[in-house]
Amino acid sequence: MKFSLFSVVALLGVTAAAASSNGGAPRGFDVKVKRQRPDVNVPTMTDINGNVVPYNRDGVVQVQKLKAKRAAAAKAK
Repeated sequence: MKFSLFSVVALLGVTAAAASSNGGAPRGFDVKVKRQRPDVNVPTMTDINGNVVPYNRDGVVQVQKLKAKRAAAAKAK
């Protein structure tokens, strides 16, 4: 009896959560899912807004190479 009562309460809770207007997201947040199908043969990445953009190697800072270059320049002086 206790198990069936617990099951009914849990089922009602799940039903109430699923029936909310915005899918259970906290108040003030809009749930938006952007579906994109990028070409898998082209290197891509996402920007800060989640948009798929082509990968640009020039904009990547490689910290270890930068440190090695600075160390070599410091030894040369």
